[in-house]
Amino acid sequence: APSRVAAERAERVIAADVLAESAFAEVHAVCSEEGIRGIVATPILSSETRVAGVLTCYLPLAGEPPAELLQAIDSAVSV
Repeated sequence: APSRVAAERAERVIAADVLAESAFAEVHAVCSEEGIRGIVATPILSSETRVAGVLTCYLPLAGEPPAELLQAIDSAVSV
């Protein structure tokens, strides 16, 4: 769900605690089963600023993602 939202909005979505966010209830079961607590979904934009894909990082702990991770993601998606 966070990846879909990031693609639809063409903006980064951070679910600091995906299991606590009712907007992402559709993925609660699989996230719980897989040990996922945080999700960072960042759209990859084409040169025409259209969404070409989404880079999604799944984190084992709840909480805001570290600044270093967000910087690395930004570097990866700016191709």
